[in-house]
Amino acid sequence: MEELELIAPPQGPQITFAVEPVYNALCSLFLISSNVADSVAWAREMRDRLTPEQLETNDWVSKQANHLVGGVAWASFPDWLDDLARREPAAWQQAELESLHRAALELLESGEPVPAVDELLASRETYLSLMERLCERKGEPCDMEDYHEPFERLQEPAATLEAMVAHLRAMWDLFLADEWERARPLVEDAVAAFQSLDWGSRPVVEALTEIVARESLPAHWEDTLLKKERLILIPSTHIAPYLLVIDKDVTWARIMFGARVPAGAQLQSPALTRSELLTRLAVLADDTRLRILKLLADGQERRSQAIMEALEISQSTASRQLRELVASGYLSAQRQDGAMVYHLKRDRVGDTLGSLLNFLEADGES
Repeated sequence: MEELELIAPPQGPQITFAVEPVYNALCSLFLISSNVADSVAWAREMRDRLTPEQLETNDWVSKQANHLVGGVAWASFPDWLDDLARREPAAWQQAELESLHRAALELLESGEPVPAVDELLASRETYLSLMERLCERKGEPCDMEDYHEPFERLQEPAATLEAMVAHLRAMWDLFLADEWERARPLVEDAVAAFQSLDWGSRPVVEALTEIVARESLPAHWEDTLLKKERLILIPSTHIAPYLLVIDKDVTWARIMFGARVPAGAQLQSPALTRSELLTRLAVLADDTRLRILKLLADGQERRSQAIMEALEISQSTASRQLRELVASGYLSAQRQDGAMVYHLKRDRVGDTLGSLLNFLEADGES
């Protein structure tokens, strides 16, 4: 009789948690220029306070600065800025090109040609062609005029790096330093709470789904993040209910998610609990979103088109509000026959109301 061979199941990436002040700050800056800025209270407030010139600079700086952080766990944002100011400009140029090249290798179909780093730098046509292919692969709208300026910045790395450092330092001094002083204890509490639980004994998909508070993980994570050796989970007091993936290395990726105390953790943080509750309630504090929830309260599933027609709202409004309700866990969304279908998650509404009552009735600091 042949001997049986025991085949160990795939382990998946190692999951760790970190405070990461630099990535926390860059995440906040990215939110200001993102398409969800209107749904994030802090980002919305910052957009109102910044000049048009600051907003324009922040748009490109926040999308590129994380390429220069690397795998270093910097103790503070100013420490990283000081180091960044001393670097050779070519370091940013090389990091940006290598990141683009790596993204192309991961996103494009196997066998599709991917230009080398030096080819991307030398030819505008080659650079623009690759960006167009990446947009098509991701199913995103693509205006090629938007990519001429990034190509020009690659040609002048010294001026680009100087502008990046100046903007980041100004944003830190004017806005981020005080905000991080407020947020850091909450982020540290969240990290301690998540670290207190045993995530390594659970299947990685199950663990990640609970950590990022989603019914399921994005489909493309299986081909990208779940093949990494290490996933670093970073709580943020600004990003909830959204996620931000920072995937700039072959072996690791960082995932920003909303800071909170997970179920089962012994650590208690009244301030963090209050912060999470405010985020949940803020989603409900909108007339259109409440009308959508009311429409779906009969338990029936509805397509986005039906919701638009019933409430007499535009496609852009419906898309924005439905996206936030799904991200917040109040709605589930499934694709059926090419269209998104939405369903009310009553348990999430009940959980929010229960969390509010628990908070009001809890003893101790509030």
